[in-house]
Amino acid sequence: EEEFDKKTSALSGGQKTRVALGRLLHLSPDLMILDEPTNGLDPAGIQEMRELIKELPQRFGMTVLVSSHLLSEIDQMADHVGIIREGELVFQDTLEALHGRSRHHLALRATNNAVAAQLLARQGLACEEENGYLLLPLLSDEAAAAAGRLLIENRVGILRLEERQTSLEDIFLSLTGGKAASL
Repeated sequence: EEEFDKKTSALSGGQKTRVALGRLLHLSPDLMILDEPTNGLDPAGIQEMRELIKELPQRFGMTVLVSSHLLSEIDQMADHVGIIREGELVFQDTLEALHGRSRHHLALRATNNAVAAQLLARQGLACEEENGYLLLPLLSDEAAAAAGRLLIENRVGILRLEERQTSLEDIFLSLTGGKAASL
């Protein structure tokens, strides 16, 4: 390690990372653990590192474990994820399964949310209020238009209607109880 530091002292952080990774690949490990592998790299280096990490399993027949707090990085590199909170594994599955926890819904803000909620409920559209919006399930275009007509016919104005999806960060926070955790 000391010799490595001497030989690479003139290199940037990203270059050191690449050299260290090359040395590890020479050893042909079955498992490679990388902690924040894109930290300190420039945008081009980040992209190169992501691509390398994605191809290591097929190219070298190894398992690559990446630890990161940057969910966007994990989203671009991983196919399986594990979330650890306070030393306990709280989620382990495919990245697709994690994204599957994302909830598509409509958020509606009306001139009178209470009346709008009553009218929609009478039509079989259950909704809940959150932060000044009524949250409805994702509707077809026709069903959304019909709900809008219902409100307008009953003199309830629509201030905003938008499609929303739970973000990866929100899913992560719900799994960890909003506490510090690792991916």
